[in-house]
Amino acid sequence: MLDGRSEPVGVAMVAERDHLLARAPEGFDLADVTFPLVDKQSCVLVKTNAYSVPVKGGSRVEARVYPLHVEVWHSGRLIARHERCHRRRQQVLDLEHYPSARTSSPREQIHTGSAARRPSARRRRPNTTTHEGG
Repeated sequence: MLDGRSEPVGVAMVAERDHLLARAPEGFDLADVTFPLVDKQSCVLVKTNAYSVPVKGGSRVEARVYPLHVEVWHSGRLIARHERCHRRRQQVLDLEHYPSARTSSPREQIHTGSAARRPSARRRRPNTTTHEGG
């Protein structure tokens, strides 16, 4: 019995059970969801940071921000997953999202002009974090 109550806790709990809401279903997603536009450097701006994606500029994607990672979805498919960066105004790049960066040498890129099309950390933002794969 609680002080000032005429019935035991168990009896009061049974009486209140009918007035409580049902439990949330299992697997409740705790992500913060946004719908950013892919820029011309194939990056999306999520919470002040730019994350690379393997999609052309101008596409609308879904970004799901979790405490430890960021997922980017397009047309119902997971297209990119990055470790979340909690600093501000950073670039988080995955070189797998830039085919020209992994198929040719820097010398070939200069001669073919693909280096000018690839995002450059010096031209874009001063702080860049690069993650190899994943």
